Amino acid sequence: MMTDRRYRQRRLLFFYTVFTLVIMAIICIFIIFSTSDKKKYRNAGVDAFKSGKYEEALKYFDKALAKKQWFDEKLNLDSKYYMAASYMRLNRYSDAYAIYQELEKTDKKYLNKDALNGLLDLSKTLMDTTDERFGYTDADVDKLQKFAESGNSKMYLYLASIYEKNNDLEKMKEVLEAYLVKEKPTTYTSYLLSVYYLEKDDIESAKKYIETGMSCPDGLYTDLLQFNDAVCYEKQKDYETAFEKVSALHSQYPDNKDFLKEYNVLLSRVKPDTQFVHTASDADYFD
Repeated sequence: MMTDRRYRQRRLLFFYTVFTLVIMAIICIFIIFSTSDKKKYRNAGVDAFKSGKYEEALKYFDKALAKKQWFDEKLNLDSKYYMAASYMRLNRYSDAYAIYQELEKTDKKYLNKDALNGLLDLSKTLMDTTDERFGYTDADVDKLQKFAESGNSKMYLYLASIYEKNNDLEKMKEVLEAYLVKEKPTTYTSYLLSVYYLEKDDIESAKKYIETGMSCPDGLYTDLLQFNDAVCYEKQKDYETAFEKVSALHSQYPDNKDFLKEYNVLLSRVKPDTQFVHTASDADYFD
């Protein structure tokens, strides 16, 4: 007959075994629901975005957002942020604006508030001013100017987009500088002003805005600022430095035709006996 002591030992062993199995089951469930391919897809999307492959990036971000896992709030917000940026670079401003609106309503502890507010304003501005179905008459522009001068400084961004579209760089520069009196700079404003000063061969001012843009948290047009930085050195006839900078851009964005074209121009200066780099789709640059 089993003694009380052996009986208690067996009960303890039974409860210990059940407890261990329950803990292992909980751990397995936690691992299953807190890990997935979500991060892999998000990382692939970021890599595609940073290579200028924005359509490809969107596909990866769609896949990342479709995957469900526990504690995925930060990954979801980050994927949506990059998705909106991809839409911006594809000139799909209404799609970008919709996502920025959604992000603006969420808990912003994972997002840079200043960068998000700037991108929300920019996407709305470009959505409204680049739609080919609508044109801005001189009277419309006058109204925007009056709104801006009455204290609504964000209207200066609308005016800058309209003037840039109309290739009126003088007025674009004027309203952008007025905008920056009250509003924070972005990569967009810095890029446009660096373009203006490069056109004027004012390298010092162009570099000032390039440096400002490179420190902006939105990071949306960083590659274009880097390109203008290379152009600054080219204009100063420092072809070696310009080529080094453009080479880095061409390596990171191999499908960008503007970077490829500048790469070949500078290649012909620093290594005149070297053949141009061609791709299957760049014949139009080498007629």
